Amino acid sequence: MLASRRRKRAVDRPPRPLRRFQGFQADHHSGRRRACCECPARQRRRHGRFRLPAHDRDARQARLQGRADEDDRDRKDRCRPVLHVAALVSQRPISKLKNKRENRMHSFKSKIIVGVALILSAGLAHAEDTIRLGMTPEPYMPFTQVSSAGEWEGLEADLSRAVCTKMQIKCDMKQMAWDGLIPSLNEKKVDFIIGAFSITDDRRKVVDFSTPYYTEGTSFVGAKSDSTKITTIDAPDGAGKILDPSIVSGKIIGVQTSSVQAAYVAKYLKGAEAKSYDTADNSVADLVAGRVDYVLIPDLYIQTFLKSPAGADYEVKLEVPKNTTLGEGVAFAIRKGDVDTLAKVNKALAELDKDGTTQKLVDKWIFDKK
Repeated sequence: MLASRRRKRAVDRPPRPLRRFQGFQADHHSGRRRACCECPARQRRRHGRFRLPAHDRDARQARLQGRADEDDRDRKDRCRPVLHVAALVSQRPISKLKNKRENRMHSFKSKIIVGVALILSAGLAHAEDTIRLGMTPEPYMPFTQVSSAGEWEGLEADLSRAVCTKMQIKCDMKQMAWDGLIPSLNEKKVDFIIGAFSITDDRRKVVDFSTPYYTEGTSFVGAKSDSTKITTIDAPDGAGKILDPSIVSGKIIGVQTSSVQAAYVAKYLKGAEAKSYDTADNSVADLVAGRVDYVLIPDLYIQTFLKSPAGADYEVKLEVPKNTTLGEGVAFAIRKGDVDTLAKVNKALAELDKDGTTQKLVDKWIFDKK
């Protein structure tokens, strides 16, 4: 009965209007719509996976492609006036404007390359115009010291500035301990060093020396109350006169570490005990404190001490005769094999010696002729 009612309703109900592109046809015999290609949901329920017939798929694909081509033509037509205007303004072809993103990226990369090149060239120019000079802040007047205002002063400080001015190069003064100057030079932390370095054969093995700018002596200093007479004898190696080692046998002699005076004691005064100090100041302090009997020290430095109230009770026992162990003068030290820096320093020293600058500085700081 229910089925007859459904059929009756279907017969009485007027046929629905056809829908375009849905694949439906009217069944005029039964009054119901019949699907020549049923809807996807019905196909899935009945056959599982829905698939349009080949002729319908091709027609649908052609319609979609036609709409896409039409939309693309419309979009190009709308953008073409803008592209033409932009091309006229920038004087660029439309083809380049279409690749605007690629052009912008290329420009960005070009700017990066140019920037890196400028930085590298500036760094090279800075490296060529600057030279690193190693100096020690330990007081060693009249050669050098750092004043209370933080300024370098002394013979070597003024001479270094004059050398850099002659070379037309900015000097970057690096502070370090005196016994670390030569190691820092060989490790390429600095380009040349100054520190009252006496020229010796042992030092020539590890560094090159400039032309000497001063020749200093060596003093053997002790207390005035010490009545021991200090004399000299001929050196066993034929190097001239040396301090008599028998007189100081068993005595404690203060020297600065790595100095020519320390090498002298080790070579000629083997009966004495050498006590090394990191600075000349500390060796003199131990002389005053009575922890050493004598000090073997550069004459220029000890004169400043002897003129002070603390040095009133001390005197020079002997001006030690010069020989190769005590050096052939004081000079700049340059890294072994660095012929360019050595040539520049020697040229500057020659010009300073010729115009009298070196002698003026020696008179000012050593002979107190200000």
